[in-house]
Amino acid sequence: MRRRRAPPHIGYLSAAELNKWTGHTIKLLAAETSEPGPGTDMAVALLAMFAQMERIYRLERAAGARAAREARGLPTGRPAKRNATTRAGAAQRIKDGAIPEQVAAELGVSRSTLYRELRKHRESTSHEG
Repeated sequence: MRRRRAPPHIGYLSAAELNKWTGHTIKLLAAETSEPGPGTDMAVALLAMFAQMERIYRLERAAGARAAREARGLPTGRPAKRNATTRAGAAQRIKDGAIPEQVAAELGVSRSTLYRELRKHRESTSHEG
């Protein structure tokens, strides 16, 4: 049976408590926690606490790295797959009479993504002019 991930708003400690009360078992180092007891509860709570701490530290490190890149004037985030030239070419093809679904298929994107890219193109050309 595949385990679902806890929703992002539930921390590791809450997820461990939720598993405890719903009767689910958690595998720890190939040992099941099906034997209830204070030792098992404490082990799960400690592991959940360490996981939560590591998650917080990882988010802080990412935020620090992002701030450092912004301070140096470097780009942050994921680079765009489509550039202004691609957007302009798609807009021109549709203006020349091409069907948007075909243009989207040729670019390898969905129709909604094509329309979002065309909106970006219109916004960028309206700011330039």
